[in-house]
Amino acid sequence: MTVTTKLARLPVKPPRIVRNRLTFDRTRLRHVLLGALVGWLAGSLLQELGLQEISNWSPQLLLILSSIAGGLLGAIGLLSVAIVANVALIAAYFVIAGTPLMRPVAERWVRSDSLPKSADAIIVLSASVNSGGMLNEYGVERLLTGIELYQRGLAPRVFTTVVERDFDDVIQTSTADQRRVLQMGGAAGAWTSLPLPRTTREEALKSAEQFRGGGHSVVVVTSPMHTRRACATFERVGFNVTCVPSREQNHVTWHPLTSEDRLAAFREYAYERLGIVKYRAKGWLAPGR
Repeated sequence: MTVTTKLARLPVKPPRIVRNRLTFDRTRLRHVLLGALVGWLAGSLLQELGLQEISNWSPQLLLILSSIAGGLLGAIGLLSVAIVANVALIAAYFVIAGTPLMRPVAERWVRSDSLPKSADAIIVLSASVNSGGMLNEYGVERLLTGIELYQRGLAPRVFTTVVERDFDDVIQTSTADQRRVLQMGGAAGAWTSLPLPRTTREEALKSAEQFRGGGHSVVVVTSPMHTRRACATFERVGFNVTCVPSREQNHVTWHPLTSEDRLAAFREYAYERLGIVKYRAKGWLAPGR
C-alpha cells in the first residue's frame, strides 16, 4: 500500500473555522426557536392580562407578533431578556389571578350612585353584537338592568344606541335584538333608538340632542368598570347623572372572587384606566372626574 493510499483513507476533519461556525449556527437556531416559544407564552399571558382589548389586535396576531419578537431576541443574543420578561409576566399573572388584590381596586373604581325618586330618561349604553345579530353579554346585562329600572317607574323613557359590526361584508346591527328584549320587558313603547355612535362621547352627545336645554336628569346604565368614565362623559355634556352598574351574568368584575373574575376585572380596569387618560386629555370628562 502506497503512502498516497494510506493518506486517502485517513478521516478528513473540517477546518476549525468551519466547525466553529456550524456550532454557532446550531446554537443560534436553538436560541431563535426557544425565543419564539418564550414569546408565544408571553403573548398568551398578555392576552389574559388584557393587551388584546387595549390594542384591538386579534388573538392570532398577538401570538404571531410576540413569537417573532421572542425569536428576534434569541437571534441577537438577548434570549435572557425574553426569559426575564416572561418570568415577570408569569409572576404578574399569578398575583392578579391568585390574590385578592383586584377586589379593593375594583370596588373603589366602580361608580354606583343612589337612585333618585325619578329621572327624565334611562340611558342604556350599548356594547356589541355577534355574527347572528344578537347582543353580546355586556349588551344584554346593561339592557336588562335598564328595563328593571324602567319597570320600577324610575323614568318614562329608555334610550339605547345602535351597534353595527361587519362580518365578511354582512352587516349586523343591534336594533332587532334590542327591540326583542325591550318588548319582552314591556318597555318598547318608551324606547328611543339613537344613531350609531363610535365612542361613549358620541353616545352622550346623541343623547343630549333628545332634550332642549341643559340640566336634565338621566340614569346611565353601563358595565361596572365602565361607569366612572361613562358617567363623567355624560356629565360633561350637561346631564345630571345617576350612575348605575349593570348586573353581571358572566364574570363578576365589581366584587371579584374567583381567578377568572380577577383577571376579567384587571383587563377591564386597565382598559378603562387608559380610556380615562385619553378622555381627560381631550376634555371629554366633567371637571374633577
